[in-house]
Amino acid sequence: MKRLFLPLAILSIVITVGCGSSNVAVSPEQQKIVDDMIEAREFRIENDWANPLMTTSMAQLANSGLMAPGNNIQRVSLIGNPNFLEVKGDSVKADLPYFGERQRGAGYDTDGNGIKFEDKVTDMDVSYNNSKNRYDIKFSAKRKTEIFNIIINVFGNGSSAISINSSDRNNIRYDGKIMPIPEK
Repeated sequence: MKRLFLPLAILSIVITVGCGSSNVAVSPEQQKIVDDMIEAREFRIENDWANPLMTTSMAQLANSGLMAPGNNIQRVSLIGNPNFLEVKGDSVKADLPYFGERQRGAGYDTDGNGIKFEDKVTDMDVSYNNSKNRYDIKFSAKRKTEIFNIIINVFGNGSSAISINSSDRNNIRYDGKIMPIPEK
């Protein structure tokens, strides 16, 4: 019994420390920049990663060897691929690559197969989640016959997660950074 005690004690300490909170301090200046962009509802998010929903068909794609090195079917690098989601007042605009399955038939799309929309939003809800130290932004947008339900989580350090639920496609999540809209 004593032989088991020491390894179990060490294992429980390692798990406790490993699973502990990893809050990274965010400078007040950095938090203010994020706060100002969110309050003004004027920002752009560019993503480094796409995280498609894993399905049987996607697993078959992964097994085909078509994925680029460093990618897997649950995490696809977008570094070097232009993509964005912009919020400017009540207008939203997005051009995001899509990896996943369509659930409804769609005609030939001259704009490609990505998630693209430009819409006025009337249902945008912006709230600050104190327990998670992040902004939660929720709204819907549409393009032609497709409807997108979007949830954006923005953290004080500027990192973001965008979850998109579509009427025609499987869900997908993007990980990126919030920034000011570039001057044209």
